[in-house]
Amino acid sequence: MYYNNKISYLEKLFGPDIKYQNDKIIINGESYEIKNDVIVFDNVSSKNSKKKIIESFQDEWFEFSMITKEHYDEFELYFDLVDVNKLNDKVVCDFGCGIGRWSKILIDKVNIKTLILFDYSDAIYLARENFKEYDNIVFIKCDIEKIPFKTKSIDFFYCLGVLHHLPTKNSIALDKIKSCAKEGIIYLYYSLNERSKL
Repeated sequence: MYYNNKISYLEKLFGPDIKYQNDKIIINGESYEIKNDVIVFDNVSSKNSKKKIIESFQDEWFEFSMITKEHYDEFELYFDLVDVNKLNDKVVCDFGCGIGRWSKILIDKVNIKTLILFDYSDAIYLARENFKEYDNIVFIKCDIEKIPFKTKSIDFFYCLGVLHHLPTKNSIALDKIKSCAKEGIIYLYYSLNERSKL
């Protein structure tokens, strides 16, 4: 039901071959479950090399699920290079959104046309709860190395503190992000004494 009035958003992201039913969506002939308004492209299987990392962050998000004053202060540091007013009426994606803290702060500052919250962990369901009063959001549960969006379908993205946790050094995630987004910001964190490993 949530996506009834969002088919045009979804067509811009995935293409025109979309059929929506109550608990699933069919995109380009493939059927995906919709659970609590989250489109589930990929569940984490027990054989997935990312499972331990995903569950670790998922547990952290469930323990620290509130958006705090400190997050507002950190937001200003992360987005100091971005004129957020230029994001008015744009399609914006938060890759690795967790509970959606940065997006919650951003959407309260500017009038985003469509906000895509994208995470591989079950924290995406906490994000759904944090955004229950908004109607311009698409919730995606998917592996960041399998981004399903059309080329240049996103005006702006951010991916803060995510990519350096991927288990493979030569991940295709960055290529996937570059393909679907026009511009954005990525923050990577690493220990300076281990910089030769990057």
